[in-house]
Amino acid sequence: MKVLFWGNAHGQAGTSSNMIATAMMNDLLYKKKSILLQTHFELNQLEACLLEKKKCELVSDYHIGIDQLIQGILSGRNTRQLLMDCSLTLTEECIDFLPGTQAKHRDVYEHGLQEAFHTILNLAQQCYEDVFIDGCTGMNQFMEQLWDEVDYVIVCLSQNTRVLNDFFNNYTYDRTKTLFLIGNYDKRSELNLKNLCKRYKALTFQNTMVIPYNVEFRDAMSLTRIKEFFYQNVYCEKEDDNFEFIEQVKGFSSLLYRLSEEKQLRIPDEYRYWTALGGASSVL
Repeated sequence: MKVLFWGNAHGQAGTSSNMIATAMMNDLLYKKKSILLQTHFELNQLEACLLEKKKCELVSDYHIGIDQLIQGILSGRNTRQLLMDCSLTLTEECIDFLPGTQAKHRDVYEHGLQEAFHTILNLAQQCYEDVFIDGCTGMNQFMEQLWDEVDYVIVCLSQNTRVLNDFFNNYTYDRTKTLFLIGNYDKRSELNLKNLCKRYKALTFQNTMVIPYNVEFRDAMSLTRIKEFFYQNVYCEKEDDNFEFIEQVKGFSSLLYRLSEEKQLRIPDEYRYWTALGGASSVL
């Protein structure tokens, strides 16, 4: 299943962190093989919170990441092994991750990405059960194509009325494949989920979920300790400060799991067993 995490305002709803939290919980609870993809040229590249600084510096030395993948695809090497060779393994269960671009020119990167991304998604679908994509903020022709191609779009919103009004006034979406996720959520706000659903009729308790703001998780992101955070807290007790955050991430992951299982029933048989897991983590 291909799932795009997207937001209409940069830095408001925690789009990247929502995706990472969901993928980690999906890994821990369901052991589903997944890969994390990204489209960013700059800002919010996933390796900033997934890889320690020394490992980030080594990515270019070992010729891995999206630049090498795009180059290989455009030169005709569009194979599952190519995707595997360009990726890193984050967890044993396992999540793979495709490091972002090191290109110096945005136009060159975005042109290559647009040409190759359809193939990247096809390869990822053949190799993994779930494909999580961290999309760029806002809309352009490439993002419109990506919205059409994925199975579900997770629109990441915040409790900021300007962000909410901007989305519902200026964007159109397919109701059958769109879910809403309120990131950095604070239940003490007047704009809690119940009131948001009253104010914005498109939001319902069936299509909208929340992920609360959590200090320890944010620190884990900054210190590249995300795996440790989830391993330590996945079964935390109700009295724990992290309980509400963990439970909401579990709830959203459970929803995606159910949707994925339904989607799997419709995937052609030739795709079901094409697994090529395990990136280049051994060299890092």
